Amino acid sequence: MDSYEYTELLKKLTTKIDNIAQIINPQKIEQRLKEIEKIEQNPTFWEDAKKAGIIQKEKTKINSTLQKYLEAKKQSMIV
Repeated sequence: MDSYEYTELLKKLTTKIDNIAQIINPQKIEQRLKEIEKIEQNPTFWEDAKKAGIIQKEKTKINSTLQKYLEAKKQSMIV
């Protein structure tokens, strides 16, 4: 693979990561995670186990999405 092909692949990778960012909106995810952390601080949070479970499930899902995105972005910058 020559330098031109390598550069083109990197451009495609960067474009794909930018597209993913537009879809998942990492800033919005980070904001929601902060909101959830604030909700969890409330002493009555765990009194409603069903609601707490729903929020924890959301937290796990969006945190996983964010971590996968950040790892992909990090890897694209290493290359």
